[in-house]
Amino acid sequence: GNERVREDINRKMTNEEIKNTFAMAKKAGLLTYAFNMINHRLDTVDTIRDTYNLMCEVNPTFAPVFVCSPLPGSPIYQYVPEDIKYNWKRFNSYRYFGGLPISISSVPPEDLMFLADQMEAFYYSRTKYLSEHVLHLKTSMRVKRLVAMVWFGFLLARIKHMAQDRYFVTTSQPSSFTRFLSKVSYKVIKVFVGLFKNLPVFRTAYSKLS
Repeated sequence: GNERVREDINRKMTNEEIKNTFAMAKKAGLLTYAFNMINHRLDTVDTIRDTYNLMCEVNPTFAPVFVCSPLPGSPIYQYVPEDIKYNWKRFNSYRYFGGLPISISSVPPEDLMFLADQMEAFYYSRTKYLSEHVLHLKTSMRVKRLVAMVWFGFLLARIKHMAQDRYFVTTSQPSSFTRFLSKVSYKVIKVFVGLFKNLPVFRTAYSKLS
């Protein structure tokens, strides 16, 4: 989402070209996919926010966020600190498998994981995503209910992130009242869901809040 970062990794395209491409794909009735990757050499929290803002603007159907891994043989392997060059458990772009990534940016590994989770939680829980990709989904009611449950899971994750009062990938930061409300909502929802966490439908929701 940041043109300076894209230029550094030799991705020769402008934000306008990206927006136009997604607009054409949507006009043709295609599902769209944005492969978002953070932890480039010049990445900062601000450039990661640029990526998030562009994600929201083009509003793709799928927008997973990966943490760039400087694999051996790649041009960015030279930026890996010497003390972890042979720690193979750290070479992983899929944060769901556990373990800390190798940061080659100014953002610490723990914060890269946190920001990637936050980007997905904030992106998928937006009302624009709900209205464009969930409510207008042309499929059976059963599938719609499943998708709506997934959307609600991301909404819970968003509330959890706001309650923690750490990094916000959004440029416009939430007001003090919104943060306070999120903290109260988080506690109330967690207690309520915790009462029924043994039921399958609530088990996933509780894991999102824990």
